[in-house]
Amino acid sequence: MLPLIFVFLISSLRVLQIKNYSVYPPNYVEPIYHPDQLKKLSSDERKELLHKNIKPPLQNQNASVFFDPILRKFVNHVMKGGNKAMARQIIEEAFEKVKRIQIRKFHLEKDVKKQEVILTNPLEIFHKAVENCKPVLDVTPVKKGGVVYKVPVAVPDHKAQFLAFRWLVDSSREHEPRRSHTGEYFSDRLAKELLDACDNLGKTIKKKVELHKLCEANKAYAHYRWTK
Repeated sequence: MLPLIFVFLISSLRVLQIKNYSVYPPNYVEPIYHPDQLKKLSSDERKELLHKNIKPPLQNQNASVFFDPILRKFVNHVMKGGNKAMARQIIEEAFEKVKRIQIRKFHLEKDVKKQEVILTNPLEIFHKAVENCKPVLDVTPVKKGGVVYKVPVAVPDHKAQFLAFRWLVDSSREHEPRRSHTGEYFSDRLAKELLDACDNLGKTIKKKVELHKLCEANKAYAHYRWTK
């Protein structure tokens, strides 16, 4: 009896139809939310969209001048215990301190040419710091003949950004309490780390350099990535 039951189940599975479930019907089109994308549309495409149903934009699909997708991701890395409002407040405090430090540095500098090089926009400093902290290579464990080797591999951009965020937060959280024994708040240490990383200095850059040195030391095993 058992074989017959299995045959019946297999035959019934073959006739099952796979259906894709979605919140919106298939006639709904994706939203075009960015002004640059709207400018690229021709007049015919605009007329065609007038008579189509359009999906509402997602939370990360925002064209506001105050919205930054990279900063939004960084807020999630700073957040602890689901308190996103506190994470935003900490980052805003850090940005304010970065602004004050750079403005003071700008006014103390007497050379006009050097003044032009000084960045005073905290968001630009943040983006430059993240780019400087992104690693190019990482190591992955590969087992060969019972031995696990650390094989250097190229890092995709999303993982490099994740590592940069994690290193920035970890370097700023060396003293776990909100206020350390040195009298510094987390926002103070984060502001200092962003300024150091913007100049290719600090603990986060040191972690990236150490990872690259580890990849350099294990470059002889790079071919293990593709061999069996």
